[in-house]
Amino acid sequence: MDESFQHPRFWKFFKNARGDRIVEQFIATQAAPDAAAIVVAMHRVQEKGARAARHLRDEIYEVRVAGDKKQFLIIIVLISCMVSHT
Repeated sequence: MDESFQHPRFWKFFKNARGDRIVEQFIATQAAPDAAAIVVAMHRVQEKGARAARHLRDEIYEVRVAGDKKQFLIIIVLISCMVSHT
């Protein structure tokens, strides 16, 4: 299990060149049960880290989500950053 998944976790949504948050827009267009399933899975990863995801390779993980009538695949890329408190 990757150590960086053990530190505080948050979602940073991808923005396209126009600044659109396409992931959030995609979730908003899904039927309520499907959108809820996606959000629950995302919260689970935020709370449990790597234990809630399947490691693919390097810093890439996946979470499979079973919606009401659709299946979804969430790809997670770990990004490390150093924060200095002075």
